[in-house]
Amino acid sequence: MAKVVTCPICGAEFETSRPNKKYCSFTCKEAGRQLRRMKWEAENPDYSKNYMREYRTAQKAAKDGTL
Repeated sequence: MAKVVTCPICGAEFETSRPNKKYCSFTCKEAGRQLRRMKWEAENPDYSKNYMREYRTAQKAAKDGTL
């Protein structure tokens, strides 16, 4: 059973038989992924900095044998 879905990126309508398909093409799918990533990064601005700080601390502890 096919249903008509509107692509959230380009606004094109397309038919799909898959219940979870949101995008009309690979290009729109990648644009949606990039938008989600940019939104996530805006909501979590210090994630990379904190992650690397914890990673370096763990690496140093493992090297020193203080684990």
